[in-house]
Amino acid sequence: MNARHLASRVASRYLLSKDRYERETGQKLPRWKQKLDEYEKKGNLFIHFTFVPKLGVYPNNKYDTPTGFYAYPLRYAHISDFATNRPYGVILAPKPGANILRISQYGDDDLQRDIAKLRERHAISDQDIGDWSRKSRIKSPAGMLWNITRNLSQRLGGKSVHRWAFILWKTLGYDGVDDDRGAGVIHDNEPHQAVFFNTRALDLKDLIQFAPAELDPFGQVDTERGPAEKYVKQRAKEEKQREKERLTGQDYTGESFSGYDFSNRDLSGKIFERADFLRANLSGANLSGANFFEASLVGANLSGANLTGANLRNSDVDGANFTGANLTGADFRAEFKELIVLKGANLTRVNLQYSQLPLGTNFSNMNLTGANLSWSRLSTFIFRGANLTGANLTGAKVFYSNLVDANLSGANLSGANFKGSDLSAANLRGADLTDADLTGANLTGANLDGAKLDGVKGYYP
Repeated sequence: MNARHLASRVASRYLLSKDRYERETGQKLPRWKQKLDEYEKKGNLFIHFTFVPKLGVYPNNKYDTPTGFYAYPLRYAHISDFATNRPYGVILAPKPGANILRISQYGDDDLQRDIAKLRERHAISDQDIGDWSRKSRIKSPAGMLWNITRNLSQRLGGKSVHRWAFILWKTLGYDGVDDDRGAGVIHDNEPHQAVFFNTRALDLKDLIQFAPAELDPFGQVDTERGPAEKYVKQRAKEEKQREKERLTGQDYTGESFSGYDFSNRDLSGKIFERADFLRANLSGANLSGANFFEASLVGANLSGANLTGANLRNSDVDGANFTGANLTGADFRAEFKELIVLKGANLTRVNLQYSQLPLGTNFSNMNLTGANLSWSRLSTFIFRGANLTGANLTGAKVFYSNLVDANLSGANLSGANFKGSDLSAANLRGADLTDADLTGANLTGANLDGAKLDGVKGYYP
């Protein structure tokens, strides 16, 4: 069946549905803009823009992504410009029971389970897994799986994008992948999108024709800037503007502010628990006392922001920029999977207790006076020239870190492990090193005047 014949059948079905709707309800069928708005409000739906109305996998793929049926989450602010000029929109949703890999919910345990499945079918070495994980564009469990399966499909030969889809679907059992976090795992140019490998796992909700009403189904549509493209861009702009203007209340728990610009706004004391600030601009904002408990700040710009006393506990700050931010007294026990930018930030009395920050985090020359870093994992960190006066590092694991010229005077370092770390020229005057482990540490030129050294391991004055 050629494309014109298929489009004719779809158009006939559409017109029959239209007549029946108007006959039974006595009302005109809603225009496509109204229908699109209604579906957007319902939530949990996807839209696929197409020239030929069909629900099927497209075999030709030139974008280095797995073969599949691609769609956007039906939220105006999350729809990319690509393909919105096409004359049809397919509205769909995964069926109950469909096994969809949702990026926001995919963790380390899921990654290890899927790696084990891949190893059951293919010869993959530890070095392969390590190399492919390190070279992942997105340093998250889902991003690593994406790069591991991509490289595996290329190694296996043949049409790699087809084999890639086969691995994700048939080997790992996923009917599709939904980048609901907007991390750009599937494609960095379209951070919010989904790909479905098994179209039988999808429920077709509607087919919307974006062609102007006065044209028949085969009328000419402006494919450079189609009606849907114009409308989606307009609605996205309006939605973002409304969000900027409406933050006059207090509690915005669970709200989504993905990509919005709140730079230099006064949002002090507001509640943003479990809110989504993916790639939002909060630079220079007053966020003192604000509550970001379990919020997503992935890729957000918080440079120069005032976060004094803010609650960031269990928030996701992967890739966030805190350059020059004031985090004095903030609860910064967040989730750190990727490196964050902290250059010039004020971390006085910040609470990082029990934190597991990424390897290589850089605290050079920062003010960490009175900070709570007790029981945290600080391996291979850079504290060169940092001010840790009076800081609490009780039980912290500070393996192979750079603390050259750091000021640790009066700090509580009891039970901390500095194995292999460089503490040369560090100021440890009056520090409590009771039961600390200094095995292999470099203490050349360090000042230990008045330090408590009871039970210290690896140090022989």
